[in-house]
Parts: sequence; structure tokens; C-alpha cells
Amino acid sequence: MKLAVTMYSLNNSYRKGETNIEDFINFCGTLEIQGVDLLGYYWKDRKAEIKKVPNLLKKSNLVLAAYATGNNFVHEDKVKIKEEIKWVKQEIDTAAELKAPLMRIFGGSFVSAEREVRPRGPTFATHTALHRVGDGGSLAKEKTRKDAVDIVIEPIKECVDYAKNKGVILALENHGIPGTSQELKHILDSINSPFLRATVDIGNFLSLNQDPQEAVEELISYAVHVHLKDISKKGSSEQSILGEGIIDLETILRIFDQSGYDGFFSLEHEMAGDEKQGIRKSINYAKKILREISS
Repeated sequence: MKLAVTMYSLNNSYRKGETNIEDFINFCGTLEIQGVDLLGYYWKDRKAEIKKVPNLLKKSNLVLAAYATGNNFVHEDKVKIKEEIKWVKQEIDTAAELKAPLMRIFGGSFVSAEREVRPRGPTFATHTALHRVGDGGSLAKEKTRKDAVDIVIEPIKECVDYAKNKGVILALENHGIPGTSQELKHILDSINSPFLRATVDIGNFLSLNQDPQEAVEELISYAVHVHLKDISKKGSSEQSILGEGIIDLETILRIFDQSGYDGFFSLEHEMAGDEKQGIRKSINYAKKILREISS
């Protein structure tokens, strides 16, 4: 069972200008884990940094577990959807260049049509906005979550067809739209392609009051990537250090282990304070659980 850390775990440090992709990879090399997730909205000098990644990973004895981008297909405006599709295809090209085994994507998120929609672009600020639930998309007020889920199917399918030609598996996360295991399954089953699987974020289910264990059991056959996190209370997205919240991590990891899952478990640490210290605490707890499972 392989551990990784996603670069979003150092999001606060990045926004303050205190870290970059090289620093992130070097730090992860001290954690005695196997991989890292790189995110498309953290490039400062895309071309130069992409060239450096293979040597940085080799030096730190790590592999690229996943590449990820920020996108939002929850729009009624077809022009905006086309812009999003174009962006995701460009990021699929990046994933292929990096030889990433998979690329995480979103369905999106939505707010009322009257709320300002932030523009797309290659900057960190706009991609962070689109990454966050509640920013970026727009639907009429009467639209429901089901409407939003159905809207994203066609643009995701177009991206899947493109990814297939590039040999890249897209891994759709339960974040915003879709949010529940049922919503995620509906999209995956509708498109029905081996090049579209699931990034299962075990913490995100709780923001919609779905039990993580129940969700994992339903999605286990679709999973190619897993985000580890702990949540402080039901109906919340407020995080805790792994083992200090309400998620039964051991039971969930046993479900994956018994299923034969062979992908990465990638820590997504989203807490204020000393991020590196929090990452170390969470990774150490995850290692403890994995040792118990394998013993």
C-alpha cells in the first residue's frame, strides 16, 4: 500500500511565496513515502519546471502518483464549457509529457447566475478559485444538484476521448459536483470508459453527510486514486490531523486492502498552521495504520 502527498497540502505556503514544486518534492523525499501528486495551478515556470521534475523525483526516490488540474464544467454557457474543455485537454497534454499514470479532474461547482464568475486563465489565482467548491460556475437559481451532475457528463466525455488518445486515465474526484458516491457513480457509469475512473476523497463525503465507509464500499471498484484526510465533525469540511477526527481510517484502509486496490493513498492536508509539521503527523499516523493492516 503506497503513500503520497498532494502539493495542495502546502497550498498556504505556496500562496505566501514560501515554497515551489522543487521544494515540495525535496520535502516529500524526507517523509519516506513513495509518491507525490503535482497540481497544474502551481507552476511558476511551467516549461522549465516540467523538465526538472523527473530528476527531482529520482533524487528524492519518489514517483509521480498523479497530476491534477482545476476545472469547472458546471455552466449553462456553452462558450464557457468549451473554454474549460480546452484547458483540460491542455493539461492532459502536460500529464502525458510528465508520464503521469493518471490526472485528477473535477466536475465543477455552481452558484447562482447573478454571482460574478471569475475568468479562466493560466494563473494560480484563477485556478485556485475554480478548485474551490462554490466558485466558478453558474446555473439558474432553479437548477438542482442533479441538473449540475447531468450537465458535466458531456464535457467530461469529450475530455475522456482526448485522454484515451494520449494514454492518460482521468480520475474524477468527489468534490463539489459530483459530491456523493451516487453522483460520482452516475457519471462514471454514463460515460463507461476505462479511461475515466475515480479519485476517492474519503473526507469530502462528510460535507454532504454521507458516511465515508459506505461511500468507499460503493466506489471501490472504480477507484484509481485516494485522498486521505480526517474531518473534525459530520456535515463539515473542517479538517483534523489524521487520527484526530471522526473518520475511521483503519476500517477504510482495510476495505481498500481487501479489495486488492493497488493505487496510491495521497494525503491532502488542508489546515492552518505549520503545514509541514501537520503533514508529518498525518503521514506517520497513516504509516502506523498500514503497518497494522499488513501485520
